Amino acid sequence: MIIYFVVFVSIFLSAIIILLTINLVISENLKIIAVMKILGYKEFYISKLFIGIYIPVAIVSSIIGFGMAWGIITISINVLAPLIVLPLSFQIWYIIPGILGTWLLYIISNILSWSSLKRVSMLLAVQGG
Repeated sequence: MIIYFVVFVSIFLSAIIILLTINLVISENLKIIAVMKILGYKEFYISKLFIGIYIPVAIVSSIIGFGMAWGIITISINVLAPLIVLPLSFQIWYIIPGILGTWLLYIISNILSWSSLKRVSMLLAVQGG
C-alpha cells in the first residue's frame, strides 16, 4: 500500500516540476513569443520551439535514470541477498512504462501550459514591455 502512495507522490511532484519548468520558459520568453505572434508564427510552432526543446532531455534522462536504477538495484540485491530475503525483481522491460509515463506527464504539462502560451498578448511586443 505504501508503494502506491510513493508512486503517486512521485508522479504528482514530477508533473508539478515539469509544469513549472514549462511555464518558467514561457514567462522568460514572453517578449520573443509576442514578436513571433506578430510575425505570424502559428501557436503550435511556437509551442514546439519553446517547449519541445525538452523532449530529448526527457528521453535521455529517462534512459539514464532507469539504467542507473537497474544497476543500483542489481548491486544492492547481490550485496544484501546473503543477509536478508528481498522479494524484489527488476525487469528490463520496466523501462517502457517509465518512458511512456514520462511522455504522458510531458504531454499533459504541455496541454496545461498551452493556455498560458495563448494568453501572451501581441501588445507586449508593440508596447516594448
